[in-house]
Amino acid sequence: MSFLVRLLISGGALIFLAFYIDWSEFTNYVARAHFGYMLSAFLAVHLCIWISGYKWYILCRQEDNVRFFQCLRWYYIGFFFNNFLPGSLGGDGARMYYAGKKIGGARAVASVVTERVFAGIALFLVMMVGLLSANRSGSFLFEMVMVFAMCVIAYNLLFNYRFTLLMKKRFGEKTAKFYDTIHSYKKLRLFLELLCFSIVFQVCFVWVTDLLYRSMGVSIPFITQLGFVSLISALTMIPVSINGLGIREGSYAYLFMLIGVEQSVSVAVSLLFFVIVLAATSIGGVFYLLERGERGSAEKTAP
Repeated sequence: MSFLVRLLISGGALIFLAFYIDWSEFTNYVARAHFGYMLSAFLAVHLCIWISGYKWYILCRQEDNVRFFQCLRWYYIGFFFNNFLPGSLGGDGARMYYAGKKIGGARAVASVVTERVFAGIALFLVMMVGLLSANRSGSFLFEMVMVFAMCVIAYNLLFNYRFTLLMKKRFGEKTAKFYDTIHSYKKLRLFLELLCFSIVFQVCFVWVTDLLYRSMGVSIPFITQLGFVSLISALTMIPVSINGLGIREGSYAYLFMLIGVEQSVSVAVSLLFFVIVLAATSIGGVFYLLERGERGSAEKTAP
């Protein structure tokens, strides 16, 4: 039922846009899109995934039996499942599952949750810089406060000593393992490394959008895109649609219209973004099949 509701929300938003935008302009912009910029955007998506894979590896490498390319492979699988699951965080469950086979379930969940918290902090910082520089802080003050509040709450849920002590007493051994792993991350150098790579990821993610706008001959100040695209990323994390489909397109159309960009262009950019990400992360489907095959072989050879 919840899946059908999300499907209806995505479908409804897309149907609304289908009647709202000028499709002749949309077709013209897509037809004139510059191939070089499109290819660069495709490669930039892969760069984003590699950066994400490495910042997760920073946490997973605390265990000696985890290698970077294993983390990268699982990250591709997670991104692949994101294409079909609610919000833009649905694939995290796949990462937890595969990493859990190597380092244990509690450690795997702790690593993914910690990585996501720092990604959220970086998202807020980049969004704040972009929106303030665009002189639109008043227009988006509520959204900025909400994202900041979520980051503060998530950080305290993970690292506040009194709260973690309460959770250990309330839920027992499994929760204790989770929080013991979380507290093993409490190193300033590790936090700074995580935050830096998370910020680099956010900037690279916005760069993909910039390349797609440029492919259609539209030039937008990059710092403005930092604010808008980061805000759209935060909105698509809310699990009310399928991979943010419909929500993302409507947000692009509305926000970039505020600075004079035609809605047809923004919807085209958003849909092309979805197609490029889908194509780039399809390798995750291959890795998923390989993982299943390897595990099937291991089970057959096991005594």
